[in-house]
Amino acid sequence: MIIYLDTSALIKLYITEKGSDLLATWVESARLECTALITWAEIAATLAKGERSGAITKTVAQKGWQQFTTDWYSLIVFDLSEALIKQAGDLAWKHQLRGYDAVHLAATLSWQRTIGEPVTLVTFDRQLWRAGKQEGLEVLPVDLSQ
Repeated sequence: MIIYLDTSALIKLYITEKGSDLLATWVESARLECTALITWAEIAATLAKGERSGAITKTVAQKGWQQFTTDWYSLIVFDLSEALIKQAGDLAWKHQLRGYDAVHLAATLSWQRTIGEPVTLVTFDRQLWRAGKQEGLEVLPVDLSQ
């Protein structure tokens, strides 16, 4: 299985929360894992916000960041082009997605076209999950429709 990890999925490797065990299983069984370049900033912001809000301790945030920056080099990182950003804009409009969610969807679709094989979008964001399904992607978790 080839998977694309958006930030809502990838963060589960660095903060223990609902879905963390599932994600670890999918990553372990995946042949390739990809994410977009923007994920670097999103993971940093998520960890910083978690610490700032008190949802996680400073130690957890720092450990998560350190592990993420090490793991980053094992991921295929999808670079962002003007064409991809324009596609993301179209997808944001079509599916009423937030900006970075649209970029994740555009990157997944583009990577799938580039490699000529199915790519499974892994996201815990319901709106992105629905948009991925509507665009014909395999999406994990299997049911996030509620």
